[in-house]
Amino acid sequence: MVINFRNDDPNIAHSIGVDSGTGNFPATFQNPEPVFAGAMSSNATSMQEATQPGQSESISFTADRAGAYALICYIPAHAATGMWINFNVSARGGVGFTSS
Repeated sequence: MVINFRNDDPNIAHSIGVDSGTGNFPATFQNPEPVFAGAMSSNATSMQEATQPGQSESISFTADRAGAYALICYIPAHAATGMWINFNVSARGGVGFTSS
């Protein structure tokens, strides 16, 4: 799977990653690890080094385990305040997203 991520926020950095949580995220993440290899943008927790306003980044990964996950922004306080969406991997190979 390839996700092409563009930060259209004119003021602040953002990131994207696949997390094993599906809600109740902490205000800050300490050394987050993506659920699937490659499923996180670079410097995902850094306000200075994550995807800056107007920049784009692509992440590429294989979703090789069925389950409920979330696409989240790892910038401090973003996921905790709702910047995430459910991401379901089906054992049947179905496609789809559900909102948080």
